[in-house]
Amino acid sequence: MKKKFKYKIYELKKKENKKSLKVIINLIKKENTHAILSCLSKKLIYEYLTIANLSEKMFLFVIKKQNQTIGYALYVKNKKYLLTEFKKIKFKIIKYLLLKAKFISIINILLAVTKLDLLFTNYFKNDKYENVLNLNLLAIKNEYQSMGIGKLFIEKTIQILSKRRVKFKYVSCEAPTKRVLKFYTKNKFKIIGKKIRIPKLMSVLIKKI
Repeated sequence: MKKKFKYKIYELKKKENKKSLKVIINLIKKENTHAILSCLSKKLIYEYLTIANLSEKMFLFVIKKQNQTIGYALYVKNKKYLLTEFKKIKFKIIKYLLLKAKFISIINILLAVTKLDLLFTNYFKNDKYENVLNLNLLAIKNEYQSMGIGKLFIEKTIQILSKRRVKFKYVSCEAPTKRVLKFYTKNKFKIIGKKIRIPKLMSVLIKKI
């Protein structure tokens, strides 16, 4: 008989302590290895998360079990804010990637900035997909995966945002691996195209709320 999972889900306060952000940084490094963000130094990721946490356009959630953070999720009101909200540190990011010879990451950033990465999707071209909330980053600690926690986490955070009157009709996300793709399709996300990422294409998915 499975033990009952006791969890607590909440949005980080705008002036959250450093400890919470440091735990999220470790999750990004271990579980979000396909994300460009994971290629950065912990100091830069901390700056990135601080900006996201203070932004009115983004929502940073954590899920805890017995006061231990076991996962996090970062939502963005619109994908365009991923470029506008981080202008202050964009040169720091490029400089770091150049010094570390992370040229693939730099190319992927340029593809995103120029929107060339969206050539194989109608995500932004179709009026149907207005008011789209983007699930930009999501991670659950490895030892807690495949237990239904990710599904519950997404459902609860979407409910929280809906109650706060955040306007959105759809939630979008990207799947960098087959395993992640399987997770999202199992949770009723539908593939609407492919995003260009080096070294391979990444599936773009959307779910109607």
